[in-house]
Amino acid sequence: MPLLTRRTQFAIAEETTPGDVETLTATNAAILAYETTLNPSPTFFKRDPYTKTLSRYNSIPGQRICEATMKCELMGPVSSRCGDTGPLKAIFGACAFSETLDTGTSTTYKPLSTSQLTYTIGVYEDGVKKLMSGAMGNLILSGVLGEPMMVECTFRGKYESVTDVDLLTPTYPTQKPFIFIGATLAYGGTTLRLNNISIDMRNEVALRSDVTSSAGIDYAFVTSRDPIATIDPEMELVATHDFFGKLLSEATYALNIYMVSPDGVHVHINIPSARYTAVNPGDRDGIRTVDATFELTKKADAGDDEISIGFVDTSSSSSSSSSSLSSSSSSSSSSSTST
Repeated sequence: MPLLTRRTQFAIAEETTPGDVETLTATNAAILAYETTLNPSPTFFKRDPYTKTLSRYNSIPGQRICEATMKCELMGPVSSRCGDTGPLKAIFGACAFSETLDTGTSTTYKPLSTSQLTYTIGVYEDGVKKLMSGAMGNLILSGVLGEPMMVECTFRGKYESVTDVDLLTPTYPTQKPFIFIGATLAYGGTTLRLNNISIDMRNEVALRSDVTSSAGIDYAFVTSRDPIATIDPEMELVATHDFFGKLLSEATYALNIYMVSPDGVHVHINIPSARYTAVNPGDRDGIRTVDATFELTKKADAGDDEISIGFVDTSSSSSSSSSSLSSSSSSSSSSSTST
């Protein structure tokens, strides 16, 4: 029988010891993943010594580098369980984010610099299991008007094995994803009209070499990040939103995005310190637009605050959360900082 592309699962588990394989269970595969891949990309030493012929010898494999990719819908805990661990905790964790739980109130993810965790990742392809360990990666949060917000990840780590293993039987999340429509989006106190947004953490993922390991690798870790965001808003009069004045200014402003899921959970994506680094002309169906890029920098001296992604149950706090966001957006001009 042929192996079917759509019969695929993505599983991920936090490692107790960095680089040591964790046993994957059905619980670890409860992720509604799209376009998953896991492929070894080993290094090779090309054996081509000088001899009496031009023919060469077989290459010798070296470090067993592995890469995995996936994307999934952005979703938080079910509305009645905000303050509990979210369904994407492992995805965020593997991209150097921390999870903060305020019991019964909110679940929040923010980037971290220390205490990073590594993960075992398995991709199950209709009877074939591909496995890697010691993995960490980069995260891109993207939205297209009218479609679910997506979390796109690329992971690097250590190749372990490819074996014949049956698909798992996970219980998939029942909550609905956040749709990029009906959102509140403001920068510097101005509500912007746009079709697309992308927030790229641009994590630099290094592999820790280990000559004592048969793979030549111990585990991966994030050594730096340089996050940016891109949007495509409609062009505005200077009096409404001065794109070019902000581009040439050293001032930073808050970029806030607020959405409500069909299940009554809201997400607040808060970027407290952003500034334009590129403002280029664009066109959308004959309407002037701007292809804008932001750099995301720290707000407080302690750092690790370039972005926060917070989930809250709107059944009890939508009014206060909405007004809080509105207040944050409208006051961002007066609270701008110079860097």
